[in-house]
Amino acid sequence: MSAFLHHLELNISIPNLKKLLSKKDKLIMIEPMGENPLINIFRKYTPNIRTADEHPLLFKDLKYILKILPKTTFEFHSITSLFLAPFA
Repeated sequence: MSAFLHHLELNISIPNLKKLLSKKDKLIMIEPMGENPLINIFRKYTPNIRTADEHPLLFKDLKYILKILPKTTFEFHSITSLFLAPFA
């Protein structure tokens, strides 16, 4: 799944995801991070390409996800996403 979690309230969506997933299930998601200063500059100058409910994930959000779904792993690809942002 791609770029939907950052539109939801994590305190509601993550526990519900836990209910939906079995122990054998895997879910791969691609989400924007709000910790990259270069991408934050891009966001500042392009507010019209996002919706009002967006909340790019922060490290505190990842900690919360780990609290609810402790087997979660994260990969960060922020440098490549910066170069691809103009083509989104």
